[in-house]
Amino acid sequence: MSLCLQFPRSDATSHLQTQIESHLNLALRGLEATQQQVQELVTVVKNQSQQIERQSQQIERLMSKDKEQSEKMDRLMSSVQDQPPQRERRGPINQIFPTPFEWKIPNVVYCSWFEPKRSLVSQPFYLFSCGYKYLLKLEITALSRFHYSLILYIKVIPGEFDESLSWPCKEKVCVMLVYQNPLPGKRENMSQVIDFEKEPCSRPLHDDYHKYRYVLESPVVLNSRFMNDTTLIRVN
Repeated sequence: MSLCLQFPRSDATSHLQTQIESHLNLALRGLEATQQQVQELVTVVKNQSQQIERQSQQIERLMSKDKEQSEKMDRLMSSVQDQPPQRERRGPINQIFPTPFEWKIPNVVYCSWFEPKRSLVSQPFYLFSCGYKYLLKLEITALSRFHYSLILYIKVIPGEFDESLSWPCKEKVCVMLVYQNPLPGKRENMSQVIDFEKEPCSRPLHDDYHKYRYVLESPVVLNSRFMNDTTLIRVN
């Protein structure tokens, strides 16, 4: 709290004359305070100006980088447009099989009446590198002495590359039954495409995890002079 001294108006002139130094000191302190405020404002303005300048430099760098990227994109688009059109790729890459799997069975319909029905199982096989693993089964049934029935099945079994494959299996597998009987009129080929995409096959956990899928059935009629027949089954 400041004290305000009161004195008669008649003493004002003498007061001004005697208090000149104190009045000058007060004015000087006020001027110093004003100068201090001005310096502080100048410092604030200078800092803000430097900050604005740095931001401007960053914006310029970003704009320059954006321009470079735009030019690079334009060059890429131009190079793509200059290239000839690519042929459409049809089917998965692993649909190209270098060689089919072949299962050759000699004397395929040789059965005695003590064993009128028997089953044969192929070796497990792959249709392409690092692919799904398959297994074939052939059921042979003796209907009479010269009449037989062949029924072919296929299924997916656990393989060494199952962890890197996509499941369920959606492959299209073509199975062909090729007769090797040299007698006239006895050579007949049958084929069937098994589309696993229509009924996808989940990853098998063991060999008997999935049931065999029916492929085809074929009757066999033998000439009495040629009792044995060799059959070739080809899968691709």
